[in-house]
Amino acid sequence: MLARQSCLLCRFLPHELRNARGKSAKQTHIGLVISVVFWDRERLTPTAIVVGIAAGLFSTAAMSLTEYPIWRRWGMEGVSEWHLNQALMARLLHRPPQDLVFQGLILHFVHGAVAGIVFVLILPIFSQGIPVVEAGVAFGLLLWVIAMLIMKPVTGIGLRNHHMQLLPLVVSLGGHLLYGILLGLVVGFT
Repeated sequence: MLARQSCLLCRFLPHELRNARGKSAKQTHIGLVISVVFWDRERLTPTAIVVGIAAGLFSTAAMSLTEYPIWRRWGMEGVSEWHLNQALMARLLHRPPQDLVFQGLILHFVHGAVAGIVFVLILPIFSQGIPVVEAGVAFGLLLWVIAMLIMKPVTGIGLRNHHMQLLPLVVSLGGHLLYGILLGLVVGFT
């Protein structure tokens, strides 16, 4: 019992997911993974998918509009996730990333729409007692962390030795915070 109470993960779970009397923390976590992967399919409705896509696209559009001036001034390396998406497209299409601005932006919107769907589907599981906008901000931060973790393996440019220093990191952080706020507002409004 002590292990479950001291577990950071268990503290934030809804009561029905952590109510595992007589089970160890490990058994509870295995049950959590199973329930997240195979949760009640009733949440996966066409309405939830449409709301997720719409919220994700709207939030990505706003995020992109605020990042556009940075991109115009410093190019693709000035906005980390745009650079990341162009580098991904370059790998997929075997073309130079500089030639794939439009394709990289399309991939950015696809990521935003898919992340919107994921947010709508996981929100009921993890947002017990948390306002939806705050959940959106946390989700935006999570997406930013993931993007920063895969930045160097995909683009070849690490954030520590970036020739623009902190600019791409700060621009990306601001964009992802805006994405999360708007995602939370749109999903909370619907």
